[in-house]
Amino acid sequence: LALAFLGYGAKLNIQLKDFSINKTNYKLGDDLDFKFKIKSGSSKTQNLVLDYMINYRKANGKLASKVYKLKNLTLMPGEVIEIEKKHRLRVITTRTFHSGLHQIALQVNGKQFQSIDWNLKVY
Repeated sequence: LALAFLGYGAKLNIQLKDFSINKTNYKLGDDLDFKFKIKSGSSKTQNLVLDYMINYRKANGKLASKVYKLKNLTLMPGEVIEIEKKHRLRVITTRTFHSGLHQIALQVNGKQFQSIDWNLKVY
């Protein structure tokens, strides 16, 4: 509702294509590089808020999500944009990392789209 108030509609006519990460096995200190293409299927301009979400493994084995801001953009009719991002998997004081399966997901205007599983090894 807040995004709609700011001009970012819930009705999207987009395709997310070629979502990929640079590898599937990581260790602390590695960079998780990801990229994707976003294509407009609309005949109208669309305002988008692009985020990515990392679902981190917790000590109890469950996943906990953290949303990171990526970009706000205006997608023209029929336009295709390629996005690339590097996320450093580094030790921080507010998070304890645990080995195991994690996920990265794309979110557009608050709606989750595709996700990819990856593994983290903590030594």
